[in-house]
Amino acid sequence: MRIEDGQVNWYEYFVYSITFSTMAVGTGVTFIDGEMRIDSDADFQFLKTLYHSTNDLADVKVKYKDDSSGRYLIKSATSLRSIGGRSLSLDNSGSYDFRPYVWPIPYNIRRATTLTIQAANSHAIITPTIYLSFHGGKVREGIAPWKRPGYKKIPYVYTLSRNINTLPEGTVQIAANQTLSVNISTDKDSDFLVNKITGSATGNALVTIQDMGRDRQWMNTPTHIRNLIGSGAFPNVLATPRFINRGSVMSLSIQNLTAAVNNIEFNLIGQKLFNMR
Repeated sequence: MRIEDGQVNWYEYFVYSITFSTMAVGTGVTFIDGEMRIDSDADFQFLKTLYHSTNDLADVKVKYKDDSSGRYLIKSATSLRSIGGRSLSLDNSGSYDFRPYVWPIPYNIRRATTLTIQAANSHAIITPTIYLSFHGGKVREGIAPWKRPGYKKIPYVYTLSRNINTLPEGTVQIAANQTLSVNISTDKDSDFLVNKITGSATGNALVTIQDMGRDRQWMNTPTHIRNLIGSGAFPNVLATPRFINRGSVMSLSIQNLTAAVNNIEFNLIGQKLFNMR
């Protein structure tokens, strides 16, 4: 909860992402513009930035401009790797350490406006695809629902349900270049507050999450899984928590980007909130 201009606000975890597909070769001076449109229902405050590149050798220069004010957040172009974190492979299991770039302070973008990302490839041979994500929260008026008095809290982890009986528990398998829809259902005995996301993937994938109980998305567009999950040691610590009502269903759509079978684990880690009143 924060008080801004006399208004009490809370923040609902959200991810805005943008993709630059097969960027043309260059010398880092020819920029293309990508517009990241902010939804009309709420302002957005971001704190962390993460990206995934289809080629580690690519060097992409970027500039960010808040179109509502015309304000640039960067004096002049700089390498994306200088102001964007990357998930690093932990071992050969498909687990990754979530290592975002954390901005010095949060930045607010007004609803129904755009953040323009200007990007230029500085490699003469490589044509990478760049998946860029901004982690933060939608600004909601009032007091956060998990701040209500009378809650008893215990730590808890919600996992995926395996889609094939021969798989280990908590693992789903997606065929090559296919999309799988899978649900995570919260128990009816308590609300749930998500603080962290962990998991693993044996290949690249795009993920979309929707809270069916409140009919709210978690992201504006499918988000690269490397920009979303972490390991136990380096989890995705949410920039602000995400509240889920008891008995709700989180619907995940997972698109396998690889031409091979993809085994995926996805964990929502947080607190069960028991109403003792």
